[in-house]
Amino acid sequence: MRILNDNLENLVTGIGATTASVLAEFKGIFDPDLPIVPIPFFGSLQTAQVITVGLNPSGGEMRGRNWAGVDTATACARLTSYFSSADFPPHPWFARWERAPNETPYHGEDRHHPTVSSRQTRRIQHFIEPSIET
Repeated sequence: MRILNDNLENLVTGIGATTASVLAEFKGIFDPDLPIVPIPFFGSLQTAQVITVGLNPSGGEMRGRNWAGVDTATACARLTSYFSSADFPPHPWFARWERAPNETPYHGEDRHHPTVSSRQTRRIQHFIEPSIET
C-alpha cells in the first residue's frame, strides 16, 4: 500500500510542479478566483467496480470545501477516500450518478472518477458563444 501511496503522491506532486507553466500558457481557461489543486482522480482505483471519466474537477469542488493549502499526502488520502469519507463528502454533482447508466447502483469505494484535466478550469459554458446557446 505504501508503494501505491508513494506513486499517487509522485503523480500529484508532478502535476503540481507544472502548474505555474500551465497557468501561464493557458491563462484564459482558469478561474483566477479558485485555488489550483492537482486533482487527477476521485475515489480508489483499487476497489472500483464502476469508472466514470470527467473533463476536469469542478470549480465548485474548490469553493468552500477546504482544498486550499492541503499538502500532497493529505490530498491523496482525501482523493482515494473521496466517495466514502464522512469528513469530506463528495460534491453534490456526483449524486446524479448514484446509479450507473445501466441502473446498477454504485456507492462509496465502488467508484473511481479520473479527470482528463487535473486542474479545475472555468465552466465549459464560459467558452460557448452566446449565439450557440439556443
